[in-house]
Amino acid sequence: MLPSRLPHKPKTDLPIILGGRTVHSLPGSGSEENIIAKDLADALGLKYQESPQEQMEFRRGNNKIFKAIGCVTVLCKFAKDPDVQIERLLHVLKSLVRPLIMGMKFLDVTETLTKNNYRLQSSLARIYRVRI
Repeated sequence: MLPSRLPHKPKTDLPIILGGRTVHSLPGSGSEENIIAKDLADALGLKYQESPQEQMEFRRGNNKIFKAIGCVTVLCKFAKDPDVQIERLLHVLKSLVRPLIMGMKFLDVTETLTKNNYRLQSSLARIYRVRI
C-alpha cells in the first residue's frame, strides 16, 4: 500500500519581504527572471500590468513554453537582512510550483548565493505540494 503522502525533502528558501509580508521564495530554480504566482500577487495586493508587451515567454524543463500574464515592480527586502532593499521586476504567472521564484539575476546582484548566503534558510517542503 502506498503512503497517503510522500516524505519531506530538505529545501532551501530565501525569505523575502514583499508588501510587508514575508514570503518563502525559491532561490534560482534555473530561472534568470523573478516570477510570482498570480494568487500570491493578488493576495499581496500587487497591481500588475497585463499589456501584451509585458507577457514574457518562459520555457519549462520539459521545453513547454508558457507566457507571463503581466509584471509588477516591487520593493524587495530580505527577511534576514531587512535594511537591504532592492526594487525588482516580478513576472506574474497563472501558477507556479512555488509562489515566488527569485531568479539568478537577482541572486547574483545581491550576492545571496555567495557572500550573503546567511540570507538563505533550510526548510522542509512537501514534495507533492507547497501551499501559499
